[in-house]
Amino acid sequence: MQQSTKSKVAPSPPAARPSFSYRPEIDGLRAIAVLAVLFCHAGLGFSGGYVGVDVFFVISGYLITSLLIRDLEAGKFSLVHFWERRIRRIVPALAATLLVTLVLGWFLLFSGDLVRLAKSTLAVVGMASNLYFRTQSGYFDGAAKERPLLHTWSLSVEEQFYLILPVGLFLFYFCMKRRGWRRGLLPMLLLAAAASLLMSIWAVRADKLVGAYYLLPSRAWEMLMGSVLACLPAVAAPTSRWAREASSWAGVGMILIASWVYTEATPFPGLAAIPPCLGAALIIWGNTPSREGGATTFCSRVLASKPMLGIGLISYSLYLWHWPLYAFGRYLGVDQLGLRVALVPLSFLLAILCWKYVEQPVREKRIFGSRRSLFTFFFCSTAFFVLAGLSLIYWNGVPQRLKGSLAFNDQIISREEARLRAFNEAKDGLGLTERVEELAKKHTYPEIGLRGAPPTVFVWGDSQGMVIAPLMDALLKEANLGGQVAAFGGIPPLLRIDGMSRPGSQVVSEIVLQYIEQHPTIKDVLLTAWWSARMEHRPEVFSSGFQETIERLQKSGRTVWLLKETPNSEFNIPRKVAHSGFSSDRSWRLTVSDYRAKTREVERVFVKYPAVRFIDPLPAFMIPGSQELRVEVDGISLYSDHLHLTKEGAEQLLLPTLKAALLPALRGE
Repeated sequence: MQQSTKSKVAPSPPAARPSFSYRPEIDGLRAIAVLAVLFCHAGLGFSGGYVGVDVFFVISGYLITSLLIRDLEAGKFSLVHFWERRIRRIVPALAATLLVTLVLGWFLLFSGDLVRLAKSTLAVVGMASNLYFRTQSGYFDGAAKERPLLHTWSLSVEEQFYLILPVGLFLFYFCMKRRGWRRGLLPMLLLAAAASLLMSIWAVRADKLVGAYYLLPSRAWEMLMGSVLACLPAVAAPTSRWAREASSWAGVGMILIASWVYTEATPFPGLAAIPPCLGAALIIWGNTPSREGGATTFCSRVLASKPMLGIGLISYSLYLWHWPLYAFGRYLGVDQLGLRVALVPLSFLLAILCWKYVEQPVREKRIFGSRRSLFTFFFCSTAFFVLAGLSLIYWNGVPQRLKGSLAFNDQIISREEARLRAFNEAKDGLGLTERVEELAKKHTYPEIGLRGAPPTVFVWGDSQGMVIAPLMDALLKEANLGGQVAAFGGIPPLLRIDGMSRPGSQVVSEIVLQYIEQHPTIKDVLLTAWWSARMEHRPEVFSSGFQETIERLQKSGRTVWLLKETPNSEFNIPRKVAHSGFSSDRSWRLTVSDYRAKTREVERVFVKYPAVRFIDPLPAFMIPGSQELRVEVDGISLYSDHLHLTKEGAEQLLLPTLKAALLPALRGE
C-alpha cells in the first residue's frame, strides 16, 4: 500500500522546490495509519480507524509524484523502471499473503466461500479487487468482514492510480516542458482533485456509498492531495517553528479524532474523508524542508522515534497480514475480545517475518536482483494464482475435501444458494435482479396454490417472500385456493422507501400495490420482510411508508396479514454451526432477548395498526427451558445464511405457524 521513502534523489533547483530525500517522519505517519486500521479491525476502540487507509493514499500520492517529477526533470523517466519499483514494493509480500490465505481457505472454507476467495484472488492479481468487492457488498457488511482479501481493495485503487498518473505526468511534461510545465502542473492537479472530491461528495449524498468507497474516481482526490504537496514550490513550505509545529500537531489531531469519533455509520468518504486526509497533508507539509531550512519539529522527532519508525517500516506487511487473520477468526466463530487482542501480536510477528525475509531481500535486490528475474517472478506468480483461482472455481470449491458436519452444512449452503439463484434468475419476475422495474411492470407474478384458479391470496415481500412462497403454495393447495407471489430481493413491501432500499424500490412497490388494487379476487395480502433492517436504516421513512401501505390496502378492502421477521443474526449461521467445535463461544447464538431488542422499534410501529393480523414466528423457534432459539438440529443448520431459513428449516419452523394462523381464516372457519 505504501511507497518507499528510502531513495537517493538528486536535488531539484532550489528556486523551484526542496530536495526530495528520505523523511523518517513519513514512516512514523504510516505507523499511525496502520495502527488505526489494526485497532479498528480488532474492535479496540478506534471505530473510525479505517481512515488510516486514506492517510496511506495521501502518502502514496506525495511520494510517487515526487519520484516521478524527479525522474522527469532529470531525464530518467521510464515506465518500465517505475513499474519495476512498484513490483518490488508491492508484489512479493502480496504474493506470500495470497498463498497462505489460499492454503488456509482450502482447509477452513465451505465450497461457496472458497469459490468466492478464488474469485477475489483473480481480482487481486488483475488489480481489480475494488471492482469485485464493490459488486459483493458494502465494506462494513457482516458478510464482508469474513472475506480474507477484502482489504486488498485499497491496493487495487492505488495500482489503478499508478497506471494513470505516470502516463499523465509524462504527457503533460512532453507537451508543456518548453512553456514551463511546472507552472501548469499544480493547477491541473488541483482541478483533478477538486473534480474527484465533488464526485465523492455527490456519491455519498446520493446514497451510492459502496461505489464511493471502493472506486478510484471518488478516491483519486486523496492521492492527488499528496501529488499537490509534491508540486508545491519551496517558498510554500513553512519556515517558522511555530507554524511547522502547529501544522504537524493539528494534522495528528485530525487523524486521531477521526479515528476515534467516526463509526461504520459515518457516511464515507465524501466530506468525512477531508479531515484525515488534510491531517496527513498538514503533517507532510509542516515538516517539508524549505529554502531557508527550518528546525526539526518535536512532532517529527516523535514520529521518527524508533518504535514509530519500526512500525512504519513494516506497515505494508502488517496491513496485508492482519485482515486475513481476523476474517478467518470471524469465519470460525472465534471473535471474542481476548482472541482479537491475541491476534494483534501475531499480526506483528507475521509482518516482521514478511518484511525481513520477503520485502527487504527483494527491495535490496538480494533476491531477484535483475529486472529480468523480477519480471519473470511477477508473471510466473500471476500465472500461478490465476491457474489456482480458475481451478477452484471450475471444481466448485472442491467440496470433497470437507468431512463430517462441515460436509453436511456445505451441502445445505450450496443447495440453498443454487435454489435462491434459480429463483432470482427466473423469468417470472422474482428475485435479485437489476431489472425489477421492468419485470414488475409485466405483472408476471407466479402462481401458488391451485394453478389456474383466480388469486385470492397475494404474498408480497422481499427475499423473505422467496422463503415462504413454497410454504404458501402447499398451504393454499390444502385450502383449494389460488394465489400469487411478488418477491423482490432487497425491496420490502412498502411505499415511500426510496433511499432506504434498492434504487427504484418505490416504483416497484407502487406497481405491485396497483396490481393488487386492480384485481378484486385478491382478498388477503400477506406481507413479509426483514422489517428491523428497514426500520433501523431510516425510522421516519419506514413509519410513513408502512402507514401509507397499510391504509391503501385496507381502503381497497383487503385483509392485511403480516408475518413478523424470523430471528436472524449478524453471523452466517450455518458456518457457525459447522465450526462450533473450534470454540466454546456462544455469543453468536440467537436468543429471545436479542430478538426482542432488535425488533422493539418495529413493534412500536406495528402496535398502531390493530386491524392488521400479525403472525408471530418467535414461539416456534424457542427452545423449552432456554433463552436460546433453535437454529440447528443435530449439527445441521436450519438457516442458509444469517437471515434465510433453509427449505427444511422453513417447513419445520414456519409452516406450522402459517397453517395455524391462516388456514382457518382462509377456509372461513
